[in-house]
Amino acid sequence: MNQVFVDRNDELRALEEEYKKKGARFCVIYGRRRVGKTEIVRRFMAGKNGVYYLADRRGARWNIKDFQKAVEDAGVKNFSAYGFEDWISLFKILRESLENERFIVVIDEFPNLVEDSTLSEFQKAWDLYISNSNIFLILVGSSISMMQRLTLDYSSPLYGRRTMQLRVEKMKFWDAWKFMHKYSLKDFLSIYAVTDGIPYYLLQMNPDLNWKKNIMENALSKNSVLYEEAEFLLRMELREFRHYYPIIEAIATGKRRFNEIMDYTHMDSGTLSKYLSNLINIGVVRTEIPMFGRKKNRRYRLSDNYFTFYFAFIKPHRHLLEVGAVKDAWERMEDRFNTYLGNVL
Repeated sequence: MNQVFVDRNDELRALEEEYKKKGARFCVIYGRRRVGKTEIVRRFMAGKNGVYYLADRRGARWNIKDFQKAVEDAGVKNFSAYGFEDWISLFKILRESLENERFIVVIDEFPNLVEDSTLSEFQKAWDLYISNSNIFLILVGSSISMMQRLTLDYSSPLYGRRTMQLRVEKMKFWDAWKFMHKYSLKDFLSIYAVTDGIPYYLLQMNPDLNWKKNIMENALSKNSVLYEEAEFLLRMELREFRHYYPIIEAIATGKRRFNEIMDYTHMDSGTLSKYLSNLINIGVVRTEIPMFGRKKNRRYRLSDNYFTFYFAFIKPHRHLLEVGAVKDAWERMEDRFNTYLGNVL
C-alpha cells in the first residue's frame, strides 16, 4: 500500500486555531469511515502533549482501564494505579494530575464507548472538571448518524458543550490525484470513478499498475477491500439496512426522479421521503434541481463514486466475481464503464 498524506490543510489549520485558544476546548470530529479522520488527528497531535485512545465495544470497565494505561504511557505518572468506576472520577483525577497543563485527549470511535450512562458521565465530567481545565477534548466517530445523535443533537446530554465541530469530507479531485501523481489525468479519472476522494480507497491502488489492472485487482477481486465495503458502511450507518438497499440500487441504475424510485422500490411516498432524507444526511445521496426548475423536479444522485461503482458494476456481476471470473465480468461491464466515466467527468 502506498502510504501518503495529502494536504488536509484546512482541517489542520482549524484544529490549530482551536488549540491556541485559552482554556478547555471540546471538539467533535466526524465523517464517513476511511475518509482520513484518524490521520488528521495524529498529524495535529504531532509534537504536542496528549493521549490518543481507540475505543472498542468491550464495555466501560475495560475501556476505562485501557484508557488509563494510554494516559500513563503519554506521560501522566501512575495514572493506571487508580481504580476508577466511571469517567467522572477519571477526568477529575486527570485534571488534578495535569496541573493546568495543555493536554489533548482524543477518543476515537467514540460511539463504541457509549453505554446507558456514558453520555451523562461525560457531561458531568465536562461541567465539573474538564471545563475548568486546560484539556483539549476531541471525540471522533465514523458513524455520521450516531455522532450527530450522541454529541450534536439537542436531546444529547453533551449538547451545547462543544466548542468546535469538524465534519471531514472526501478529498477533491485535484488533491486525490496527488495520491497517484504518476498517472495521466485521463487514467486517474478511471481510478477516481471507483475510489472517489476517499484516501483509504486511493491507498488500495498500486501506482505501478495501469488503471485497468488496478480496478480488476483492487476493486473487482473478492479479496479486495472495496469488494464489500459499501455494504459494510451501510450496515454501520443504517439500522434498517434492507429497506435502504433498493433505494440506492434504484438511483445507481439511473432512477433519478422521486416517482421512478418509488415505482422501483414499491414504497409509499412518506416512507421513501424519510429514507431519502436519512441517506442525504449521512452523505450517500445528494439532490440536484434543474437550473430553471422547481423543487418538485429535483433529481437524486449518489454523492459518492464508490457507491455508484459498487451498485452499478460490482453487485450486478457478483455471480461472476464470486468465482474469480474477473476478466469475464470486466468484458461485460467495460462499455458501460466508459459511459460512466463520461458522467464522472
